[in-house]
Amino acid sequence: MLIIRVNILFKLLLIAEAFTRYIFHLLICSTIAYNFTTIALPV
Repeated sequence: MLIIRVNILFKLLLIAEAFTRYIFHLLICSTIAYNFTTIALPV
């Protein structure tokens, strides 16, 4: 019973880590894209 709970917690941690990585990736990409557009537009 304890092993199953630990396994579920571990899977939840992995999902949470993947989700936060995905969100950080989106934030970084959108920030870079925004900076590129603001730099490119005035030229």
